Amino acid sequence: MTSAQRSSLLSEVPALQEEGLKEFDVSSWFALFAPAGTPRDVVAMLNSEVVKAAAMPEARQKLAPLGMEPASSSSDQLRQLVQSQQPNGKS
Repeated sequence: MTSAQRSSLLSEVPALQEEGLKEFDVSSWFALFAPAGTPRDVVAMLNSEVVKAAAMPEARQKLAPLGMEPASSSSDQLRQLVQSQQPNGKS
């Protein structure tokens, strides 16, 4: 596994970090973005609905054959992730 952690889909396969490549983390992610200036209550409602959808067994079953594991975060956590992925640490 090239991500920082083992996948629950292949829990017997160790992550490369477990094999000694401590700085190695190659993973992909998808996110839902709203236009700048979207009211916080609308962002919160959208986030709540996406979290519910990602937790649905049907969603997990459809994504598992693609090697995808749904996860969710807050808009602030997403912002931090996006910033951490930028070459200069800013978005």
